[in-house]
Amino acid sequence: MSTTTASRATLSLPANPTLADLAAAIGADPSLTARRRDDITSALRTMAKAINLPLDQIPADLRFLNSKLKGFVPAMAGLKPARWTNVQSLTRAAHKLAGLAR
Repeated sequence: MSTTTASRATLSLPANPTLADLAAAIGADPSLTARRRDDITSALRTMAKAINLPLDQIPADLRFLNSKLKGFVPAMAGLKPARWTNVQSLTRAAHKLAGLAR
């Protein structure tokens, strides 16, 4: 059994969640360690910085994020490539934990 199954059941999101909703749900998920919650919510804030929009104005939709990031390079947001790779991975992980992606 997947360890994310329990998390999905505990995450409460509105019908059309934003990254702010996702960050709040992840931040309150007791099945994650404090470090994991902090890492994921930090990544979501960094993603918002890359898109140059507040968390509450960004749909929690990976297709939307991908479309906004066309042509983006990490240096545009003052990020190193390794950090950007982690941000992308943690953002996908957040969506998976919430049942918004496979």
